[in-house]
Amino acid sequence: TDLAGLGAVLARARPHWLAAGACLVLGSLGCQAVNLRMLLRRCGQRISLWNSMRAVFIGFYFSGITPSASGGQPAQVWQLTRAGVAPGASAGALLLMQIAYQAVMIALGAAGLLLCGGALAGLHGETALLLYGFTAASVVLALLSAALFSGAWLRRVGKGLIGLLGRWRLVRDPDALCVRLERQMEQFDACAALL
Repeated sequence: TDLAGLGAVLARARPHWLAAGACLVLGSLGCQAVNLRMLLRRCGQRISLWNSMRAVFIGFYFSGITPSASGGQPAQVWQLTRAGVAPGASAGALLLMQIAYQAVMIALGAAGLLLCGGALAGLHGETALLLYGFTAASVVLALLSAALFSGAWLRRVGKGLIGLLGRWRLVRDPDALCVRLERQMEQFDACAALL
């Protein structure tokens, strides 16, 4: 973003609308932190609300600066691991939150179309874009759900990668790493069982 252009836009903006927008963003992030904390506690992980807020803010920041918002969840797993949460549990909880987000987005879009059926007639070229959006969100939801419920497949892939790294001598003790992977997958499976 051009900082001079951003400054000009902010100078013309009404301060009370900026403050209201900032409050809504903080409220949304606060709700995400509470959800994350509840999910992690259901997965048997103890975490303070402060550490949950830190993870959510770090995820928000990294989603904003990485291409396609791809860095948010890995940064959150890293932060939660630093806070004492098992990586498998944090990955499972974050995956559950992403599945819920995608499902709600699809449901709200479908409800909007059903309640405003006449509005669809006014769309011409946008109909294809709308259908693409629903299709893409549905595919993402299916892939996330498949990842959540395919623990055996994830185990095989993980152990295969560890074996490959061991043969290349990039990993000192592949057997110990496989044991650690199995422990994390047990935490991941415990979170998947919540759904």
